[in-house]
Amino acid sequence: MARAKHRRGPGPIMAREMRVSSVAFSVSIHAEKPRGAEPARESRAWLDLEGTLNEPLRGVSSATMTLHPEAEWHRGTLGPPSIGGIIGLKPHIQCVVGVPNDDFDRVWLIASAGHLKFCHIAFTEPERRHAFIVSTSFSSKSEYEDDREIRSVGET
Repeated sequence: MARAKHRRGPGPIMAREMRVSSVAFSVSIHAEKPRGAEPARESRAWLDLEGTLNEPLRGVSSATMTLHPEAEWHRGTLGPPSIGGIIGLKPHIQCVVGVPNDDFDRVWLIASAGHLKFCHIAFTEPERRHAFIVSTSFSSKSEYEDDREIRSVGET
């Protein structure tokens, strides 16, 4: 008798905060004319954030997050609903996230102004060097440093 395979769920949601140490920008625009179609203009923008995680993930603290604008969100067939993924764990954590156009412009603006200091990432437990990113936020202040300040004030 054949046994049914039990698929394991995505597991617990983990979180890390990345202190952003450098930002790189990229915009490319090109025209193309596919055979039998009208010419079209394509543009691509990327925002790369590099930094250090507040707590190592599988022994690795350095991380890179690549953001790109995404007009429409399409839920994948695997895992929980996600906005991106961790696509590599070693030698450093590599994240890729699709951001709605308006929000991408906002993140680009705070990054280019030099105010993007922290990025909070929530993701599923990595499995086979990959994980689903379920949420992310970008800020000029650390969410964790606020918690430590509140705790230290309450302790005195």
